[in-house]
Amino acid sequence: PFLIIIAGALSVFIIVLGYLYYRQEDKSIKNEKKNILRAVADLKINMLIKWCNDRSNDAAVFSQMPFLIKNVEKWLDDKNNNELKAAVLEFLDAPQKAYEYEAVILASVEAEPLLSSGSELKPFDTSSSQEIIKAVKLCQVVHTDFYQCGLEDKVYYDVIAPLMSESSN
Repeated sequence: PFLIIIAGALSVFIIVLGYLYYRQEDKSIKNEKKNILRAVADLKINMLIKWCNDRSNDAAVFSQMPFLIKNVEKWLDDKNNNELKAAVLEFLDAPQKAYEYEAVILASVEAEPLLSSGSELKPFDTSSSQEIIKAVKLCQVVHTDFYQCGLEDKVYYDVIAPLMSESSN
């Protein structure tokens, strides 16, 4: 009987010790997985921030290019000039193709679409129009949130940069 009690107590002790060890390992593995997920999430967030900053910088540089600004101003004064229109469209094509944007669109300060590279020219939905007007008022690059276009069944993310000529500063 004494050996049975010791064996039983030893068995209970081993079972309790095994359970505690299991719980500790379970917590350790969960914490390790949480840390990995946190690191991946932080990395993805930083990548997204960098991507947004890169798009912002690209848009800012693009919107300040004298060649583009001058040709757009000339074309706005003479919209029948197909040579100027082609030059502006060619300029809009470069970033659209290089970065695989769906479109690079030139709009008026009233948010009316004027020219488009990469897609057909369509009216903007209300939220896009408001963001264009906001970018013009602030004279800076504006990013939209991801949104589902009210006119199409697509999700978009827009980077809007006003063209600022010397006369508009």
